[in-house]
Amino acid sequence: MIALVAFFVGTLVAAPENARLADYLAGLLYLRRALFGDEPWAFFISWSLEIEVQFYLVAPLIAAVFWVRPHALRRAVLLAAIAAGAVLAAQSRRAGLEPAPLAGPLQHGTWLGSELVFFLAGVLVADLWTLGELRTGTRISSLRWDALWIAGIAAALASYRVLEETPWGIALLVAGLLAVTLGAFRGRVVKAMLSVPVVSAVGGACYTIYLFHFLVVSLFGRAVAPFATTSFERNLLLLAVPFALAVTFACLCLFPLVERPFMHGDWPARLRDAARTRSLAPLRALFA
Repeated sequence: MIALVAFFVGTLVAAPENARLADYLAGLLYLRRALFGDEPWAFFISWSLEIEVQFYLVAPLIAAVFWVRPHALRRAVLLAAIAAGAVLAAQSRRAGLEPAPLAGPLQHGTWLGSELVFFLAGVLVADLWTLGELRTGTRISSLRWDALWIAGIAAALASYRVLEETPWGIALLVAGLLAVTLGAFRGRVVKAMLSVPVVSAVGGACYTIYLFHFLVVSLFGRAVAPFATTSFERNLLLLAVPFALAVTFACLCLFPLVERPFMHGDWPARLRDAARTRSLAPLRALFA
């Protein structure tokens, strides 16, 4: 709700002709795409939030797979569902080829069906974790998991090029994401790397960064745009990387104000106490 209000106000200031209140009211219910389709609007990044909500609605049904007690059978069912979901995801991406200069398959679908394969891959990882199969390992084997993580990154990045030629590229993407996830659980080097305070801070605030990065880019990107050239390397090193770091830092500054307070389950009571006592003291813990 905070992000929706921020984007609505930003649109009113920058382009009031595009500030349709109906868009934002639909966004409150995660129904914006369902009601208005692909009509452009400022908070377009919410497409993934709407797909997440669709998943939450059917998650109890998906979780019924854990009623299947034989581990091998349950995982066979999950793998079969992942394969079926991958076919749908490939069809969606290959049907949505971007024109030049972007070119290539779209990176996401528009509803849960075309993205379900990735949620199911997460269910498979959860199954492995619950049974302890991702919590034990030797130092020697951990190096193999680190290598698997690197290979998974490479596979995921390469998958979109492969998808331009064949639907089998989706298999490369799904396998790559599974490899990245499993490697992060079991690899020692990767786990140590992801535990660096700066990295974990960014990871902890990733939802705030996700919600507000485009608004920050829109506000300050116009100051950087005049310095862009036709050199990809120069733009990347001198503009894109420093700008990305600045945007990330700006969004990190929003985290204590936007997201952190709602991590306290008693925030409504504290808010009532602050209103009743006319004091900010009850709210201090929310922003610690």
